[in-house]
Amino acid sequence: VRYRDSTMQEPLLRLPRPLHVDYRSACFKSGDPVDVGFVCSVCLSIFKDALFVCPTCDSKIAQDRPAAASSTAKKRKVDKDKAKKGTSSGVF
Repeated sequence: VRYRDSTMQEPLLRLPRPLHVDYRSACFKSGDPVDVGFVCSVCLSIFKDALFVCPTCDSKIAQDRPAAASSTAKKRKVDKDKAKKGTSSGVF
């Protein structure tokens, strides 16, 4: 068996053209690409619209939870005089 020189084979080979690949997630219901979507916590299916029941696994999706923690969360105020003396009110 004889092997051809690699320089002779180069013109005969057709290399595939680079394709544009969209790495965004796709909605499981519509198949559309999703930038920001909703995820089922049971089966991790991604949807572009909020749903009450996941069509993939039929689990209920909670809608009453806050989407993100509020940046204006209230902190418990500490009395400066008590903090300096090291006394507390006894409530933790």
